[in-house]
Amino acid sequence: MKKILLSLTVIAGLLSCNSKPEGYVLNGSLTGDVENGTQIFIRKIDENNQPVDIDTTTVENGKFTVSGAVDAPELIYVFIDKVQGYTPVVAEKGEIELTAQKDSLHFAKVKGTQQNDIFFKYLDQSRELSDQAVSIQKDMQQATMGGDEATINSLRDEFAELQEEYKNFELDFIKNNPNGLISALLIEKALNAGVLPSGEAKEMYDGLSEEIKETQPAKNIVKGLEAAKAKEEKNKSTAIGATAPNFSGPTPEGKELSLKDAMGKVTIIDFWAAWCKPCRVENPNV
Repeated sequence: MKKILLSLTVIAGLLSCNSKPEGYVLNGSLTGDVENGTQIFIRKIDENNQPVDIDTTTVENGKFTVSGAVDAPELIYVFIDKVQGYTPVVAEKGEIELTAQKDSLHFAKVKGTQQNDIFFKYLDQSRELSDQAVSIQKDMQQATMGGDEATINSLRDEFAELQEEYKNFELDFIKNNPNGLISALLIEKALNAGVLPSGEAKEMYDGLSEEIKETQPAKNIVKGLEAAKAKEEKNKSTAIGATAPNFSGPTPEGKELSLKDAMGKVTIIDFWAAWCKPCRVENPNV
């Protein structure tokens, strides 16, 4: 009996060693003057778009480790106590390696899982365009201070071209990386900002992998598309040439009157604001 129990224990141990972690393990390595005991904060953005702490740990000999469970890839942020800046990390099942200078978290390197490889590929490729935008904005500030209208107009045109280039870069990145969480994040951002038509956003959402469609950003896209569709349907009812929707309101005598009941050969509808004093004075004559 003891031999059977021992065998089962050994087998269970071997299985646990060979199985992949159900959550993420983030191993951080920091260079620079980092004191032992320095706190590391792991945060994410909640449903109210506010950062919330989800974990904390401390640095020992320039290293730290945090872990957590995830059902689908999601974005988390690494902060160092009393240090400006942060590093975004995609929390997904597996071991993730982060290396950074203490005072340059923005330029941290993160690798080890597919989502982080895709995410940081996007950051690296987009950084050049972002740097160009910052440079143009600085030049525009100087030109504005000097009253150089010709340079200002030239820089505006250059900035508009760069914005178009950036937009095309992001759209191409989404199409070429359907299995990236960053792709869903970019679609969500563009849809919310109104720079991506809902039809095009729907097409790009449909191109995402099934795994990414299970993430929160992808679910937010679906909600955004539903809201856009409802708005389009509502706008159709009040578009020029459309049949006016039926509605009702109180008459001066206190009775309820609907548009349908007041229809004649020609019906003129005059909309006025309740706070408009001249409109109120004219009410008895309408």
